[in-house]
Amino acid sequence: VELQCSRSNGPWSPCRMGIQKVGRQWWIEMGKERIRFEHDGSGHVRMRTGAHAAWTSVEPNWAGNQVLCWGSICARGAFPLD
Repeated sequence: VELQCSRSNGPWSPCRMGIQKVGRQWWIEMGKERIRFEHDGSGHVRMRTGAHAAWTSVEPNWAGNQVLCWGSICARGAFPLD
């Protein structure tokens, strides 16, 4: 899925979202970096910014019309949420 992403309120740039399991596991590619996300079904989301990095809990929140954020990473566009 083609989106636009921003990190830490920085500028928006093109990014891609890939879905492994809809609503459960997905990733976002920003440049050459792949950020992985997992949702446990109860509202808890965790994020990993590198293949060997530790998972960290992030708070998902809607930050505007079609803008969804997980911690410091925000994406905007048409999301396949279900």
